[in-house]
Amino acid sequence: MPHHGGQFFDDDLTGRKLYDRKLIGWLMRFARDYRGLIILATLLLLLTSAGQILFPYLEKFAIDRYIVKNYRLLENISPQDSLLKEYEKQITVIQDTIYFINFNRLSHPERVALEREGIVSDTGYILGDIAGNREKLEILKKYRKSFIFDRKHFAAKLSAVEKIPKEELRILRIEDLKGIVRLTIIFFIVAFLVFIFQFAQVYSITYVGQKVMYNIRQTLFEHMLSLSLRFFDKNPLGRLVTRCTNDVNALNEMFTSVITSVFKDIFIIVGLAVVMLVLNWRLALVSFTLLPVIVGVTYFFRKLFRRAYRLVRQRLASLNTHLSEDISGIRVTKLFAKEEAKQSEFDSINQKYYKANMKLLVSHATFSPVITMLRYTGVALVLWYGGGNVMHNLTSLGSLVAFLSYIGMFYQPIRDLAEKFNI
Repeated sequence: MPHHGGQFFDDDLTGRKLYDRKLIGWLMRFARDYRGLIILATLLLLLTSAGQILFPYLEKFAIDRYIVKNYRLLENISPQDSLLKEYEKQITVIQDTIYFINFNRLSHPERVALEREGIVSDTGYILGDIAGNREKLEILKKYRKSFIFDRKHFAAKLSAVEKIPKEELRILRIEDLKGIVRLTIIFFIVAFLVFIFQFAQVYSITYVGQKVMYNIRQTLFEHMLSLSLRFFDKNPLGRLVTRCTNDVNALNEMFTSVITSVFKDIFIIVGLAVVMLVLNWRLALVSFTLLPVIVGVTYFFRKLFRRAYRLVRQRLASLNTHLSEDISGIRVTKLFAKEEAKQSEFDSINQKYYKANMKLLVSHATFSPVITMLRYTGVALVLWYGGGNVMHNLTSLGSLVAFLSYIGMFYQPIRDLAEKFNI
């Protein structure tokens, strides 16, 4: 019975990248017949990612538009002032001469400029539409000292609104409640579409992956049948079985999970960065403060993952080889009473496989809390800077809430990218 040992598997640990162009090109040859499905899966992936990025923005819109309104009274403004034309879309006029500007729709520099000129009130106001609603008019007349109103709109200081009974306040803010209901419906529609797109994407790419792996296994087996007996004498059976099963499964995971997920993660990272910079570039830069540290940590652990996983594959191949040889040669083992020697040999190989898995486990167990710690450090920075801006009316509460959501979304694909490069 030939004994091959574990020397045939050192080629896995030479440091050669698994994701080189030759391997990807070879794999894509089997996927040519399914280009239509691959393109469809890619489009569905983009739609799914866009839907996920949209959720925090909907939260921001709901908070700033309907839940926490923040209007400011424009003081010492004449009807001819150019400022009224410049901010026409953000200004609401009551009684023809009283102007309120929606602070939630202004950027950080615009807020600073208006406050520096001293033409906006320090006190926040809440505004609403009347639209001929008699119930609203009766309530406004009842509390006329607390409100500024005409036939179309009403305004009141936030401190004054808190003194209004809940039922009457609900009537006054019925349009805001309807807006929240509409946004909730939109939220559920987007969530349902994301579910449909994600299901279709996963199904289509998995279908293609299974077809490709089927063809690879067929090609591999046909190739093995064409090889000479000398090849099988030189290569242990367990190694060949591992190549036909475990390594093909690794290719399947790379094709169905890694390649598509990496594309999705990169799209989400770029999309989130763009959205965050557009919403508030100052807050975005604060959020990106830890990015160099995260990239460095991710790169370091990615190398650990790859090395550890390849060691696991090497030990598994060695284990399969010895199992195959020892089971097929069990008659010879018993004939020469070598059970104890074989048991000792197997224990040694099994121990090496166990230690290799433990190295991989320790790498993952260390990486996850490190990224989590960096993530919450980023959240703390956003809370510190963004919270201060909200308190000084330089940033809307909705923007801060959206950024806190985006921070969580931003760190997750970075962690996924490191963990997926381990095949």
